[in-house]
Amino acid sequence: MGNDVCTFDLKLTVFDGAGKRTVASGIAKWYKPEDLIGKKIILVSNLKPAPLCGVESAGMILAADAGEDGILASVSLCQFNGMTAVL
Repeated sequence: MGNDVCTFDLKLTVFDGAGKRTVASGIAKWYKPEDLIGKKIILVSNLKPAPLCGVESAGMILAADAGEDGILASVSLCQFNGMTAVL
């Protein structure tokens, strides 16, 4: 704590099913903001909002650094009798 070095490079506004939240992420090396529109991502949303480089981040996007190829964790959703199932 108290470190002024910014560790994120992308500020996103995401919809979590209940509302919009701002998330700071370090995935800009692999993804442009326009590439993420409409994607179903895995969002860790039970985190206490925290200030990151002047941005209050209210979650974390699940992703992995695979060298030159970043991997954004995503899900496919389908409906079964009104219930949502993750495949």
